[in-house]
Amino acid sequence: MKHILRLLALLLLSYHVAAQDNRPFVIADSATIVPMDTVLFGSKLTAIVGGAFPVGEYAQTAGVHPGFATTGFSAGIEYTVHADSLALLVSPGWISTLLVSVNGSDQSGVRNTLVQEFNIPPDANATVEAGSWITASVMTGFEGNYQLARDWSIGFQSQFGFVVGSSSLVKLASDRGAITQHSSIAAAPCFSAGIAATMLNRFTLGGRYYSSTITYDIRTINPDGTSSALYYGQPSNFLSLYLGYTFATFRHESVRMKDEG
Repeated sequence: MKHILRLLALLLLSYHVAAQDNRPFVIADSATIVPMDTVLFGSKLTAIVGGAFPVGEYAQTAGVHPGFATTGFSAGIEYTVHADSLALLVSPGWISTLLVSVNGSDQSGVRNTLVQEFNIPPDANATVEAGSWITASVMTGFEGNYQLARDWSIGFQSQFGFVVGSSSLVKLASDRGAITQHSSIAAAPCFSAGIAATMLNRFTLGGRYYSSTITYDIRTINPDGTSSALYYGQPSNFLSLYLGYTFATFRHESVRMKDEG
């Protein structure tokens, strides 16, 4: 009998709580998959893939710090948390991103620079093999999300974090000897800013600018067999234009939070 009375009291309490809000209310834990627009606090996981377009000195083939980087690709994953039920014009949120980008090297630009630097004559039949630049960025920061319609929104993002980069491995062969610039791995602070449009609460089209300067320890094997080392600060700025797909959304709410709302 006591158990029945307790059950009735619990049902009455649940009815009283639900009546204070016109939205349907279902108790769920943080791993329940639900539409993002039905929860007080929502989070989502999004896979992203797109192009990586080097800008500034990263893409230059001449100048103080040319990077010789060419257009490449990027891929990653994002975790976003939003306060969806605060009735604000812009919904505040927090976004964390892991992004890997790969950019090739301008072979002719690298060859011309090395030939000039080491005074290799044109008849020495110099050939160059230059590898890719690889960066992996771990970022976190703020996102403001504006709801255009029920299933359409636009977000503005600003993130800080760190990037780990791997410089291009360069090998030059000629009748006057060989030159090798070994690849180096280094880390540096990184900043990004971007904008993204989300459609049907699943699909994302976005653009994000990444800015960092990575200082590599470049070791070179010269044609005469000697070696040299140089700390080289390489600006590694690029623009990521990407498509995203949200493969999981989660709800975060409680009876207490509903009472306070």
